[in-house]
Amino acid sequence: MSTTVYNVDENVWSNVEPVHRLRESLGSFIHNRLKEFESDRVLEVNYDNQRRSTAGEVLKWSTNAAINFEKLGVKKGDVVVFFCQYNSQVVPLIYGCYMIGAVVNCFDVLLDEDKTINAFNILNPRVIIYSEDFEAKAGRCSTDDAILIPKMKIESQLFTENDEWENYQSKDLGDPQEALATLLMSSGSTGAPKMVTLSHALLFNGISSMYSNTNPGDKIFATAPIRWITQYSLLHKPVFNGAVRICTGLPTNSQRLCEIIRTEQISHLVANLNMAYDLFDHLDVQGNYKDLNSLSHILLGGDCVPDAMIDTIIRKLPKVLPIKCYGMSELGGLAATNEPTGNVYLNGGALFKGVSVKIIDFEGTLLSYNKKGRIFLNMGIKFLGYYNTEGDINDAFQDDWLETGDYGFMDKGNNLHLVGRCKDIINHKGIEIIPSSIQAVLNFHEAVKTSIVLGIGSERKPVIFVILNDKAKILENVENILMDYLCSSSLPKEVLEVLGHIEIMESIPMLTTGKYDKVGLERLYLEK
Repeated sequence: MSTTVYNVDENVWSNVEPVHRLRESLGSFIHNRLKEFESDRVLEVNYDNQRRSTAGEVLKWSTNAAINFEKLGVKKGDVVVFFCQYNSQVVPLIYGCYMIGAVVNCFDVLLDEDKTINAFNILNPRVIIYSEDFEAKAGRCSTDDAILIPKMKIESQLFTENDEWENYQSKDLGDPQEALATLLMSSGSTGAPKMVTLSHALLFNGISSMYSNTNPGDKIFATAPIRWITQYSLLHKPVFNGAVRICTGLPTNSQRLCEIIRTEQISHLVANLNMAYDLFDHLDVQGNYKDLNSLSHILLGGDCVPDAMIDTIIRKLPKVLPIKCYGMSELGGLAATNEPTGNVYLNGGALFKGVSVKIIDFEGTLLSYNKKGRIFLNMGIKFLGYYNTEGDINDAFQDDWLETGDYGFMDKGNNLHLVGRCKDIINHKGIEIIPSSIQAVLNFHEAVKTSIVLGIGSERKPVIFVILNDKAKILENVENILMDYLCSSSLPKEVLEVLGHIEIMESIPMLTTGKYDKVGLERLYLEK
């Protein structure tokens, strides 16, 4: 039964169940939880070297890291940057930061140097922990007073055992809604990444909500980099409920993903849409879906997931439950999921505990049921905005409401429907064009692997970019075939009349998070 109610006077939907409330620091919570586990309980498996990290080891390493960070002069509010791909030492170091109130940032090491320097100037890190692959870049881009620690010296400098570690107490950081825990880099899908500030309380609530369908002993693998909220929150999940996190520091293509799922017997796969496409393309070529026999859930997020992808999962993996999730870095996790609704096709879904939603049109009017507009969210916990930023960038946070930048509506069942990004909505010649509705139709065509619709230039001319399936690349006049297919659909006639041409692409530029680089794609098109 839904616990979301609609306030007709204020036009606000709220899940009346209370949020997951943190009464201490996240470091104190994790420290105490680690003590409760049996010391030999495996919390994490590094697929690259088969290193299994137990609760006892993580407790010892994280506590000594906290003490050794303090010996280096790191204090509450100082930023510690992880300038590396994932490795088994990251988790205890992050936990150690929480225990003393240091603020964690997992950096996007693939950013170019100019953006890296700009980000470091915003972060002003006290410590930079880097892997040897990025030593030169870390040195060139770091601020003058930062302490640089290479990965090879972590054990000697940060995990060195201290006599007092067994009796160590995490620092009292005050109100967990005010104390910073981490600075996440936003996805950057529509511009330069921003530094999202998450308090101990907001991050705790997000971790508690995400992967709520997992049980102790379940094995979870996420394909995202550690600087993205889905992977970052997963770093903590074993401590919260005893699930086992499988990790890798190496790039994960579809073939390697199959190997990881088969070898480690993954039960829960967390992937973005593009990785899912690549995975099923690979399996179609191999003709062997047995590699995925251990899976019980596939959690998809990052973009509106087309019905065609859900149909593919249902048809080819009938024992697997596909789940769509809606969240963002600024929320510290998820706001809604379709799992409780029983509708696997719904983008959005039931609101999580404590979440409130209001829908506002572009003129500022609050909207009621089934009317599309801008999505605003309140998580029941204070937002702290973006880190060290000036100007109007923090206008997205007002009175504990976040303007998400997403476009959608609430239905009569009090479920949230995500339609797309507001910036992606195309207004051309007075006609509103919703890219996801066109993409949803095209992605059902047997010739199409994936599609993306963009409004190009100042006139917002709609252009349809399509990547074909391998078998369809030999078709003649495929653009005409696909346009005829669109015209025979239920799309509004006025939309079809203003659609631009179809551009067949071999590939579409990607961000490091696995999302499409829409800014880069428009630039490529205009340069042609």
